[in-house]
Amino acid sequence: MKVDCWIAVKHLLLHENQLMRFPMIRYSPSIYEIATCVLVILGQNANGQIRPFGTHDSGLSQVVGISLSKDQQILAIFGGSSGAGKEANQGEVVLLNSASMKKIANSSGHKSTFTSLAFSEDDSQIATGANDGSVTLWKVKGLQSIITLEGHSHAVRAVFFIGQDSLCTVSTDSLRIWDVKTKKSKVVVAEINEIFVVAVRVPKSQLILIGLRTGEMRLVELGDLSLSKTKIERVHRKVVGKVATNPDQKSLATADGEGKIVLWDYSDWSPTQTLSNGQDDIRCVNYDNTGQLLVTGSEHANVDIWHVQSGKHLLLLDGHKAPITGAVFLSKNEVLSSDAVGKMIRWKLP
Repeated sequence: MKVDCWIAVKHLLLHENQLMRFPMIRYSPSIYEIATCVLVILGQNANGQIRPFGTHDSGLSQVVGISLSKDQQILAIFGGSSGAGKEANQGEVVLLNSASMKKIANSSGHKSTFTSLAFSEDDSQIATGANDGSVTLWKVKGLQSIITLEGHSHAVRAVFFIGQDSLCTVSTDSLRIWDVKTKKSKVVVAEINEIFVVAVRVPKSQLILIGLRTGEMRLVELGDLSLSKTKIERVHRKVVGKVATNPDQKSLATADGEGKIVLWDYSDWSPTQTLSNGQDDIRCVNYDNTGQLLVTGSEHANVDIWHVQSGKHLLLLDGHKAPITGAVFLSKNEVLSSDAVGKMIRWKLP
């Protein structure tokens, strides 16, 4: 098969009337022959696309997102059922072994679609936010419900742990810090009259970054839940919908509704790179473990791989037919993506 591939590529490239298909060829076609052949053998097309090497059914009819545990051993898929009658819009979480993709546990019977999910630092618990504004804390083992917190009046768009006994949750109208033991929450009181979309704890700090529907971003002090005096330059023009922190704990990425991904150094909150996929709404963004690669998923079913330092677009992973709801690195050279109708694809990167 490799020999056939080599002959086919060589035959294509050595014909003058075909060379125009490959405008990158300049002085050494033989080098490009080798590179192209290697890509084809590895499953990558000459235009930078990678063919999927495995597909899976999530078991959910409506996937809102996926999340990977801190040790990368457990994959959580969350969303709900889009069926009719009593089963309609019920929230569901499925936990899978990330290596074998075998089911570990699943939840059932929640009254509303799950819209956000996060693992605790020790991976022993997960927290979910739902479309009805409720927040539920679960034991990962067996997916046993521990407590349900109620206070939001709109869908919970983001949730994350602050230590062992506190949670931060974000709805369109408020950001709340919960004391899990007392089930009570404090509401961020700040001069923010815009719609909240997403939030994340800034590593090694007492700050929470909030993304707003206007494209602006604000910082909130964890201590007294007041607005920080630090101002962040407005780079996004549309809703900041997704945020990911780099494992280097020095930078993060924000993504918006017009295909723009901005990389930030949060020592001084200066933008270091701006990436763009055109005008396609970014639905998810995540770093690999090294912090050198970034994966994004879009409304138009594309999964893209980016090099962080250079800002270059490396690969297009094309295999979904529905909006991408999640994309994570399972390892340095393996990516898992999910779409809105429950299809999951595993990709091997060259």
